[in-house]
Amino acid sequence: MTCNPLWDEIQKMMQLVPGCETENSPDIISRVFRLKLDQLTTDIKKNGHFGVCVGVMYVVEFQKRGLPHVHMLIWLDSASKKYLKNNVDKFVSAEIPDPVKDPVGYAAVKAFMIHGPCGLQNPKSPCMKGMKCIRHFPKKYCPRTMFDESGFPLYKRRRQNITVKVRNAELDNQWVVPYNRDLLVKYQCHMNIEICCHARSLKYLFKYCLKGHDTATVHVTGRKRTSSNVNPNEPVDEIQAYFDGRYICGAESAYRIFGFPIHHRTISVERLPFHLPGQKNCTFSSSQPLQKVAEKEKDKLSKLEAFFLLCAFDTNARKCTYQQIPEHYVWNDGQRRWNPRKRGFQIGRLSYTHHSSGEVWFMRLLLTKVCGPTSFKSLRTVNGVCHATFRDACKDYGLLDDDKEWHEVIQQCANGGLPPQIRQLFVHIIVNCKVTDLLHLWNSHWKHMVEDILLKRRQLAKDDNLMLSEKQVQFYALAVLLNAIRTNYSSSLLAQSTYRISVKAEDATGEVQVILGDREVRTLILKRARQLLEEHAGSGDMPQCLKTLAGKDYSVVLNIKEMNISKSFHVYWASNICNGFIRWGEKNRTVDQENTTSTQNQPTTSTNTGQTTTSTYTGQGISDLDLAST
Repeated sequence: MTCNPLWDEIQKMMQLVPGCETENSPDIISRVFRLKLDQLTTDIKKNGHFGVCVGVMYVVEFQKRGLPHVHMLIWLDSASKKYLKNNVDKFVSAEIPDPVKDPVGYAAVKAFMIHGPCGLQNPKSPCMKGMKCIRHFPKKYCPRTMFDESGFPLYKRRRQNITVKVRNAELDNQWVVPYNRDLLVKYQCHMNIEICCHARSLKYLFKYCLKGHDTATVHVTGRKRTSSNVNPNEPVDEIQAYFDGRYICGAESAYRIFGFPIHHRTISVERLPFHLPGQKNCTFSSSQPLQKVAEKEKDKLSKLEAFFLLCAFDTNARKCTYQQIPEHYVWNDGQRRWNPRKRGFQIGRLSYTHHSSGEVWFMRLLLTKVCGPTSFKSLRTVNGVCHATFRDACKDYGLLDDDKEWHEVIQQCANGGLPPQIRQLFVHIIVNCKVTDLLHLWNSHWKHMVEDILLKRRQLAKDDNLMLSEKQVQFYALAVLLNAIRTNYSSSLLAQSTYRISVKAEDATGEVQVILGDREVRTLILKRARQLLEEHAGSGDMPQCLKTLAGKDYSVVLNIKEMNISKSFHVYWASNICNGFIRWGEKNRTVDQENTTSTQNQPTTSTNTGQTTTSTYTGQGISDLDLAST
């Protein structure tokens, strides 16, 4: 909802301030907008305009010209969600009302809910970028309301003879911004309403609401100094030259001075910190002596310690995990204890901890699974056996079997993280952690990593109607993953002793002809693998180079044509790429064929011993040799 400076309340107030214009009265604009926002929140929450409302979150932002607007998310209960989904047209419309049957609605839509014109009718419109509207107007006609695969609704936009004249252009239903008729007529301002019917889209809505204020980079220069005063050897003080500034309009200043909240959120969320034994956090002033701080804080219970104490004496609390406690108890910060809840509702959320933080993360995992622990020792006790570490306790509970911890980490990240963050976490896990079944991990979570792939491909192709199959989407995601490995982890992997790659070619006398070190071989393999992934990403076939992450027999083929050796040689190598081995074979031939057939000149023999393979090959040149990792 955007503020309307022509609201009756603002115009009537302007009559009491002679000679003052609306743009010069940010205090009045802020007050009226706040009243309208409170009224809208009441209509949604208490009056149930869309149904039974269980939660509301909004954030107030300010335009460059000073007018405030609000982004609001609304949650409904299950019954209201089903009714809303089956009756979308009763709540949201994207058509121009009939001026004869509904003249009030027609006037409101014409004044506030028409986009444009843009495109060929107005190429200089602010929404135009690359000769296309960034808001994707005009929309396509649609005979009925439906939902696409991402849960976004395609509203009914019928081809009708009803038009409005806006900025000397006749516009029809293709230019209407979705709205609710009753709220639009009541509040007389721009009010765009959309329906989200897919949980995966919710994280993007939160990102949109919490993106923060707009920023800009400004370069300020003074008069040019003469060349005689410039010392090229004089260091530049970058800190002094950097200026961190932010533009705040009058309406925002007044809004903050009045103490109006910028953010609003219901249901309440209780943050639940946790710590290892003897490592709880405390806040103190820098002027306080540390001894007094320690004496003061040692008797204060943290939320986690108070939870242990509550479970020791309250039998009802023993049925709950740490994050379920705020639903039934209220934290009293003065008494440092949990008291039984008498009214209201609140949910608990444990603070985020990176999975590589060690014991803290394993303790967090136990706190989400174990009900009613009475101490840190009790939390580590499984079937009467007290383990020395939280990790051992997780292992005894079976939380670390079959890669459960990695599934748990990725699922937790997928609940609130965006696809780039999930992909980065996946790369970190497969490179730095011990994954038993990489294929199962990929098949279980790849859908969370590809939610933005189709949008990016449409932007690159400049085709909003581009469609990709699931296999093609996986190919593009695998290419991004491999690029992340190559960019961020290739140098670190080479530095590890477990990733040993070496190739030596010897002639019949044992003299070494060619030596490729770790860095050269791995760089060549990764470079060629990325090229193959990008080449085959748009096709429907599963190339050999993709079968490591997509599943089945995977190989990355590297043809070393620059080494022109015509003598007999031996090849020795060892590797641990992607927890696999390196094998070699003739170009365009599989390993099974090599084991059962022979070359024209001399048979090929191969022995595989763990991670080291020794092979003998005789041919016209090493250009016929391919290196492959599996």
